[in-house]
Amino acid sequence: MADSLLFAGCIAYELSQRKEAVMAKVLIIGAGNVGGELRVQLRSHGHEVVAQVARSSLMTGGAGHVSVVPAFGSASDMLNAVAPYAGSAEAVMLAIPNANKGADELAYMQAFAKDGKHLVTSAKAAHAFRCKDVLALGQPVGRRATVGGGTDMLEVLRRRKLRPENVIVDAIVNGTLNSIWSRIQQGGSIAAAVREAQRLGYAEPGSDDMIGIINGELEDVVMKAAIIYNVALREASEETSTPDDFRVVTITHDDLMHLTGRNARYRFILRFSSIPHANEFGGFAPGSIEAQAGRWTIKGGFVDVGSETPWFDWLRQVDGVNNGFNIYDPYGEDTGYALTGPGAGPVVTAKAMVRDLHDLLWPV
Repeated sequence: MADSLLFAGCIAYELSQRKEAVMAKVLIIGAGNVGGELRVQLRSHGHEVVAQVARSSLMTGGAGHVSVVPAFGSASDMLNAVAPYAGSAEAVMLAIPNANKGADELAYMQAFAKDGKHLVTSAKAAHAFRCKDVLALGQPVGRRATVGGGTDMLEVLRRRKLRPENVIVDAIVNGTLNSIWSRIQQGGSIAAAVREAQRLGYAEPGSDDMIGIINGELEDVVMKAAIIYNVALREASEETSTPDDFRVVTITHDDLMHLTGRNARYRFILRFSSIPHANEFGGFAPGSIEAQAGRWTIKGGFVDVGSETPWFDWLRQVDGVNNGFNIYDPYGEDTGYALTGPGAGPVVTAKAMVRDLHDLLWPV
């Protein structure tokens, strides 16, 4: 027994030394909040950022030399700009906005996959809208930052192998909505809660008005729902899902006033159910989403989470910006499984991307 423990300790030490000695050279595409934090996180782990490119700048060298360049008009322009530096990179990390239904993101993946680069992304659009093309790359892509923030939710659900089971998965996958309605439930105003989400970098880019921000987060939830199905719940023989398969009922100003009124106790919950006739959830209420994907009915919406509801105890753990899920069988045949962890924000997103990089560099 002692010999076994000594051997295991030696192996662990050897692996740790190997990781310290063999750091990666990384190319970053994107230099917003997540991209900036990613650069910091990579360097803190001893990795070298050979270059970082954004729409109008190119940063190179260990000291972070910045060249201001004319705005790049396309993904091909960006690829040309980083070509002199890409050859030395072992990994490419994408910290870019979700645009063009993932067309740019996929173009980067395809270009660098040909050269055998490790790929990590925090953007959701390619995995949501173009999952077939991502699978066609024929190599793993680090994607845990696309769903669940820092929880590793996507990987846990994938490894749980729920495909053949009859269960319900209730999930909080949007830290921004969760944070806003947590603050409202504590007595805050919608305006203050939204401003705080923006200040902390939680809100999706693209809108500054409250209605636009909330509906933008609904789009984020739909993409994440498609990714969860495609990656963790879909049978190999089944078609992939895309956000275009979802029915979405957006929110109006009057809807928002109702959802944030006095004594409001709402939270946005996403449900995946493979149990027939157990889907009494959501409906076509304001702020709801719905789709059928394979054997899974997917619904999401704002639900009352007062103390008399089945979500109350669970959501005390999934508070604020946290994300999490709860797996259960309403007929009592499954004991259940729950996970909670940090949700939105540049720091947890960048850390999730670094964990993906390490998994690709040093697979267990």
